[in-house]
Amino acid sequence: MNLSSVFTWPTFFLAVSINILMLVLRRVVQLWLPTLAPETPRTLAQNVWERVILPTLPAALGAVFCLLVPESSFAYPAVVVGRMSRVLYGVGTGWFSSYLYVVLKFLLKKEWGIDVALPGESVKPPKSDESVKPVEVPKDAK
Repeated sequence: MNLSSVFTWPTFFLAVSINILMLVLRRVVQLWLPTLAPETPRTLAQNVWERVILPTLPAALGAVFCLLVPESSFAYPAVVVGRMSRVLYGVGTGWFSSYLYVVLKFLLKKEWGIDVALPGESVKPPKSDESVKPVEVPKDAK
């Protein structure tokens, strides 16, 4: 088995869909429960939300999708045969979805200079180097 048989266009689109669904879920939950938003003081609930639930939810969403959607309705790779392999494929694609976003964002910035920001994110200019002092030109030098 080579990896190109698993990394197909349907896999890519499933990963992007999971990432978009995660964005929507995160925004809705943080609007519904403002104590989970990153701007609030740290609480145990916020730690559990950010360190346990958010990292594992994409894999769970992928597994649920692949468990519920039959092979006749989605173009699973040829190596994914049977219910358990579909669930494992969903878990892997879910985990891959957040990494895919980071890689695509990096490639867009590096190759074409496009800085992507999700709704609610701001594109920040690069920080200036504080160790470099600006050069002052004396007025008499002209």
